[in-house]
Amino acid sequence: ILLVIYLLTFLGEARKMSRIEKDTLPIKISADEEKRIYCFRVDLLQGYCIGGVPNGGYISACCVAAMKCVSKHPILVVTTSVYLNRCSLEPLDIIVNVLRETKRQTILEARGVQNGENKFKVTAFFSVQATTEQKAITTVRRPYPVPYVKFSDLTNVSTEMPGFKDIIRFIDFVDMRPIPGCSIPFNEEKDRQGVSSCFFVFDDGSNGEELGFHFFGDSPQPAAITLPELKITYGTWFPTLEYTVQILSRPAPGPILVYHTCTLITESRGCLEGEIWA
Repeated sequence: ILLVIYLLTFLGEARKMSRIEKDTLPIKISADEEKRIYCFRVDLLQGYCIGGVPNGGYISACCVAAMKCVSKHPILVVTTSVYLNRCSLEPLDIIVNVLRETKRQTILEARGVQNGENKFKVTAFFSVQATTEQKAITTVRRPYPVPYVKFSDLTNVSTEMPGFKDIIRFIDFVDMRPIPGCSIPFNEEKDRQGVSSCFFVFDDGSNGEELGFHFFGDSPQPAAITLPELKITYGTWFPTLEYTVQILSRPAPGPILVYHTCTLITESRGCLEGEIWA
C-alpha cells in the first residue's frame, strides 16, 4: 500500500504543470473523429497583453497546446504561425485539423477564431523522435558576443534598461533580466538593425519548454527595434505577420537566454531573427 501511495505521489509530481501550461490549457469542445477535426477553447489572460492586445507568442502557444492534445507523436519540431488579425481577450476557439499522420510524424493545422472571424493560423510538425542530435549548450559555439553570466548575478530589468519595464509590468510572473552590454538600440543611419539579449524565466522557475519558446520568442521585439517616427517604442504593441519556431532539442530546466536581431526592411516592416539557449 505504501509503495502504491509513493508511486501515485511521484507520478503526480511528474505531471505537475508549469505556469505556461496552465495559462494555455485548452478545453475540448467537440471532436469529429471521422474528419479528424477537433475544437478547443482557451480563456485568454490579461497578463499576456502588450498594449492591450494579447501577445502573438502567447496565442501561438495556446494553439500549440491544443495541437499537442491531438498529435499522437510527442515531439514538436517546427511551427509556423500566421497572424490574420489582432485578438481580444474574449475566449479563443481553436479548431485543429489533422492534415497528415503516419507512423513517425503528424502534421496539424490550427485556426484561432473569435466571434466567427479567423484571427490566427498555425501549422505544426510533430515527430516520434527529435530530428537533430541532442547537444549540450556548452558544446555549441555561440555566434554572437554574449559573455558567460549567471542569471542570479544579473540585476532586475529596471536598472539595466530603463523604460523596458513598461512592456512587462502586466506579466509580473515573468522575470526578465537583460545582459549588460549586449543590447544594441536600433540604428537608423548605420545598419538599420537593433539587438536585444536577455534571460527569461517564469516565476515557478520553469521556461515552459516548447510553449515557453513560442511566448518568449515573440516577446522582446521592442527591445530589438525602436522607431520614434512610427511611435514604436517600449511598451508599444508591434504586430507580427508571420512567426516560425524551430525546436532543435529539449531545453535544460531554468532560465533561457533569448537573443534577437531586428532588421528594418521597409519603413513599416522588419525581419526579426532570434535564438533561444538553455
